[in-house]
Amino acid sequence: RVRANLASALGELSPVPVETLRRAATGDADEEVRFEAAMSLARVAAEGASAMLVPFLSRHDMFTDCLTQLCALSDASIRPQVESLYGRVFQSTLHRLQLGALLARLGDDRARNLLVAKTRSFSFETRIWAIHCLGLSGAAWARETLIAIRDRKPDSQEAETARDALAFLDSTTSSATTSTDGPTTSPVGPTTGPVGPTTSPVGPTTGGGPVPR
Repeated sequence: RVRANLASALGELSPVPVETLRRAATGDADEEVRFEAAMSLARVAAEGASAMLVPFLSRHDMFTDCLTQLCALSDASIRPQVESLYGRVFQSTLHRLQLGALLARLGDDRARNLLVAKTRSFSFETRIWAIHCLGLSGAAWARETLIAIRDRKPDSQEAETARDALAFLDSTTSSATTSTDGPTTSPVGPTTGPVGPTTSPVGPTTGGGPVPR
């Protein structure tokens, strides 16, 4: 873990030692070191960073951090790999929503109906995640649903999450690219707690249980 922390810290230097991190991301024997090095490269939009991150979408404990960074990069070159991951058997609703948002950001709207439908889920947690992922999607079609949720019950947690999602949509849609590594601002995800979801820089947590399907 010490070397993984070091790989993360190297990403905070100015200038960032890109080649050192690239060697760690592609050749280190420790998976956690490779992940942190790839994340550091992604945060500065280093060439090829998206491709280095994609393999970590198969790791449950790294999935959300990895996916949110990929959404920020909006690198369309990884679209085939992401398409192959979407909708696999036994895939959790949470992972499907997030992968659907990433696909939408890369120009594939196959998850549009799922993302919109899950904002009406019986599960509060699933609704919050779906609203959040509409913001991640960067899609123009997400705006109408988010505005409706925001205005329906302005004091609700769903409305607060919709406001955050709209703000993120506005901040990234105009700058996201479709072919090369782009902005590295990570989306902010809702976190569910004893009182209700609040925002977190990492992404939503589920309070110890699985996200309902």
